[in-house]
Amino acid sequence: MSSEQQRMADEILCYLNAKRIRATYGAVGGVIGIPAQSVGKYLGNIRPKASWVVRKKDGLPTGYSEQQFHSRLRDRSHVIVDGDELRVKLQHKLGPVDQSGN
Repeated sequence: MSSEQQRMADEILCYLNAKRIRATYGAVGGVIGIPAQSVGKYLGNIRPKASWVVRKKDGLPTGYSEQQFHSRLRDRSHVIVDGDELRVKLQHKLGPVDQSGN
């Protein structure tokens, strides 16, 4: 786990939480440059802020109980499922996002 990938994961979580929008593990992994299955280790402990990263099949976070979701998790139906879409949104908010994962 690189410190740059961890920094990017933290920025993504801050963005998703601020915008109150969900993104799939695959979309987040696509931006960070890691497989979707590895994203969880960058999210840290189960907490509402990290519940914005979800499974594509049902739009819910893995390993969370209903009480651990962010209270506004289901406010929007749209879920970012593509790394390119997430990258574009982040670029508008944060400036250029390194696509290599480095």
